[in-house]
Amino acid sequence: MDEMKLTRLRAALIAVTSVVAASVVLTALPASAITDNEGYDFSWPQCAGPTSSHITNLPAPGATNVIGVDGGKIFAKNNCLVDLLKWAKSKPIQLYANTGNPGPTLYSRSGRVASQISGWPIPSRDRNAANRPKPCTNAAPDSVNCAYDYGYKGAKASYAHAVAAFRAAGIGYAPNAVNWWLDLESANTWRGHDAEYPEPRRTGLRQANLDVRNRASMLGAHDYLVNVAHVKQLGFYSSPNEWAMIMNTTTLFANSPYWFPIGGATSADALAACSDTRNVTGSGLPVMVQYQVAGVDINQQCFPPTSVTSSGGTSVAVRSPLRLTATVTGGNAQPLYGVRVYFVLNAKTYSAVTNALGVASVRVVSPSVIGSYPLTATLFTNSYTGSSTTSAVDVH
Repeated sequence: MDEMKLTRLRAALIAVTSVVAASVVLTALPASAITDNEGYDFSWPQCAGPTSSHITNLPAPGATNVIGVDGGKIFAKNNCLVDLLKWAKSKPIQLYANTGNPGPTLYSRSGRVASQISGWPIPSRDRNAANRPKPCTNAAPDSVNCAYDYGYKGAKASYAHAVAAFRAAGIGYAPNAVNWWLDLESANTWRGHDAEYPEPRRTGLRQANLDVRNRASMLGAHDYLVNVAHVKQLGFYSSPNEWAMIMNTTTLFANSPYWFPIGGATSADALAACSDTRNVTGSGLPVMVQYQVAGVDINQQCFPPTSVTSSGGTSVAVRSPLRLTATVTGGNAQPLYGVRVYFVLNAKTYSAVTNALGVASVRVVSPSVIGSYPLTATLFTNSYTGSSTTSAVDVH
């Protein structure tokens, strides 16, 4: 998000009021300026100088705070990550990682190949097969598979940065225990959407082909954090317009929550935007809304009233197929789409994500002993209030 949308760029410029002997003075907000349901997101612009690993003059942490793992671009380190984690660790922490898809080569303005992209997963430079989960060859470096691998490898690097920083900050749990966000903004390099890269004219690929590669890179980042790192929950940060442009309105991430910016605004404006239906990923309502005051990014957590109802009173035979279902609704009985529900039956936990009707469903096998078993269905998601309901399953 830092350096990725124009409003964020303005925020960085406003926040930095002077640079003297490599020290940065920030316009900080007092803790009283935010509500109990708000927090901040900070990253590399808060470093006390371009090469510093320290931060200065930050407000007290909010209710939950989002920390940028990277230095504004994919594969770039945030030098202040440890200090930011130390600042935030007294409150719930969330993390975000930068994304992008530059392609294997950098073109000059004349259209000539200027350089190879650092980190592009070409096998001759990247001998670790774990960094190339899709077949990516030297003969075809500008492929959909290589773009997927680039995103995957970038997320892997971000997660490794977080692991080391958590340890250095004295945090006693792993980074996968918190919510993560993948940050998409047009100011980062995306194929066909960056003025510095004269595509698609120079590559011979149509924009539709470039967009396929953009989506593949994002999917690679998603798959690493979800399937390998097993983060608590993954969402996406972007403006609706930028997401629609770069991801070309894909439904690949429709089950993921999102967080979006509204620029300079007030807490009341952000709270009103919690009901904004211009969704980014297709998940319905936003989980957080970001707004800016005096160049500082503040996040309003969205707490739609939630209700979970689950199937109960079911009578089934021992060791029989059984479908556990739950319906999740928000304000005005609106179904909540793309939120995960956890079922607990007979000391075993199952989970499913709600569909467009707000229904989560998972197929299990009933207990092997006759009796009545409590069935608990619980909603946990990034910033929604937790809701839970208990019923029973009768086994005969």
